[in-house]
Amino acid sequence: MTFPRHIPHRGYAVIGLIAAVTMLLGGCSGSATTTPTFGTFDFTPSATLPISDDGALMLTDITTGSDLPVGSIMVVTNVGTNPHRIVGTVDGAQMFDTGVMQSGNSTTVVISATGTVELRDVPTSRDLKITVIEATPN
Repeated sequence: MTFPRHIPHRGYAVIGLIAAVTMLLGGCSGSATTTPTFGTFDFTPSATLPISDDGALMLTDITTGSDLPVGSIMVVTNVGTNPHRIVGTVDGAQMFDTGVMQSGNSTTVVISATGTVELRDVPTSRDLKITVIEATPN
């Protein structure tokens, strides 16, 4: 019985070449591990909107003047005893919906569009219009 001839030197050379190419390419790839980063965002409210059972909707504690810059934070709080739901629209397109808020509930809303924002208390059909302007860089 004859065995095939085996030339070990070629096999070692091929393995060495593959190892060298792998190390070379691996060294050029840089770090494979990346760490996600998050920007900071200030959730300090620019305005508050208390919702009561009587009277008109009125923004209070506006820190930016009479207009709100886009990106402003508004806190909506049900200070009444009845459930309330506030829907905000810009040019007829819905921007936010607080959902039904029971007495004492509050929610934070980011004003994300410019223009005239129409706020409607759905159960009572009370309206309020606020103007949202482009944010100016500091």
